[in-house]
Amino acid sequence: MCLCHSYIPPDLTQTTLVPLLKNKSGDVTDTNNNRAIALSSCLSKLFEFLILTCKSHDTCHDDDYQFGYKKNHFTSLGFATLKHVVDYYRFHGSYVFVCFLDLSKAFDSVDHTCLFKELVKLKLPDNVVKLLINWYSNQLMNVRWKQIQSDNFYMKNGTRQGSALSPYLFTVYMRCVTKDVIQAGIGCHIGNKPVCILLDDIVILAPSWCAQQCLLNVCADSITKLGCRSMCLNQLP
Repeated sequence: MCLCHSYIPPDLTQTTLVPLLKNKSGDVTDTNNNRAIALSSCLSKLFEFLILTCKSHDTCHDDDYQFGYKKNHFTSLGFATLKHVVDYYRFHGSYVFVCFLDLSKAFDSVDHTCLFKELVKLKLPDNVVKLLINWYSNQLMNVRWKQIQSDNFYMKNGTRQGSALSPYLFTVYMRCVTKDVIQAGIGCHIGNKPVCILLDDIVILAPSWCAQQCLLNVCADSITKLGCRSMCLNQLP
């Protein structure tokens, strides 16, 4: 793919958000009762698929622990992996401590500066990286409510909703969390293979409660390093 420069026409960076009520009998002024649908041009979507083909240059293997938003992978594979790890440890007479974490508003909380730093580290073509940085630095959005449309504003954080690129970019963004947890070396292993973290949301697996607490601290520190002021780790029951 040849991209001679990083300029993107404004029509490709424009997105319109249309709020939809989750509960029509609820409070229409409550932002938590609204779910935004992003409308962008068909041309921008095709362009994203073209850019996505360049990820073949990305040789990182940290995505082996990602089961959602990944081609030929399903969250059911993550469940099967989790069950296999638990069965393996129980068969060998050991406990397994499992903690499920939810990233609150994860896609919307991506810090662009941190994302750009991660993109620069990749072995993608330089012009593709520059194009992505240009695109995300100049995203224009507006909100349409019934027959009224707001003025344009720039989106300074988050990945593009409904974008074919967003799942991949978010995976790249979260690699440091996976890397930090694995390098801690205290989570579950099968043979020489670490199986201490599973993603779409985050699942932490450890052979002791002490190790699990240490890995939770590692996760919290990694999230903080990403600069996600609004991204929260919520422990699920």
